[in-house]
Amino acid sequence: MFTTLTAHGKTPAPLVRVFFTEGKSLVFYAYDLSSGHSDAATYAFYVWGKKDGDPHLLRNLGTFAKDDHAQKRWVLTITDPKVLAEIDSVFVTLEPTDQTKAGRPSGKTAVECIPRPPANHP
Repeated sequence: MFTTLTAHGKTPAPLVRVFFTEGKSLVFYAYDLSSGHSDAATYAFYVWGKKDGDPHLLRNLGTFAKDDHAQKRWVLTITDPKVLAEIDSVFVTLEPTDQTKAGRPSGKTAVECIPRPPANHP
């Protein structure tokens, strides 16, 4: 796996696009994820959901699938309304596939986002 570097010799931050339809779906696209690991059978990008204000509610939402190799695009789609109601934000970690069975991330957060905007009224 190759890592793209910026003009300053640094790895660019991943770009994400999240499409959220309340109670129906969350489609999470990530671009330019760089693992630094070439063995896709041993490492995977895991997406986690959490509920703000409840540090104990952490949910493994699954792993990214390669969507478009040429665009370096990965995707994960969640359509379970119960799961969507339980999370306020999502984040991505690179995990060894054999260590995620415990249900807790051990890798550094690569991307974090809030799919549901805060209410702008009381």
